Amino acid sequence: MRLKYQNYNELVNKLYVAVAPFTCNVKSHKPEDLRVMGEVAKFEYDCFAYFTELFGCLPEFNDYAKSPKYSLTLGKIN
Repeated sequence: MRLKYQNYNELVNKLYVAVAPFTCNVKSHKPEDLRVMGEVAKFEYDCFAYFTELFGCLPEFNDYAKSPKYSLTLGKIN
């Protein structure tokens, strides 16, 4: 995403943010917190699955094979 949209001012009006709250302590190793963190991971993959059902592919920047990445560390496109 940083490679395609290097100018933040051009990008900001194209963004859409959706929020689904999950309550847990991410620094905890308690079973109930670990289960909630697992629900978060599952929810993310459920969202990817739904998007793929609708559009036949992953979201552009989640398709690692089709979306080149820019590495700040390496200073190059991966």
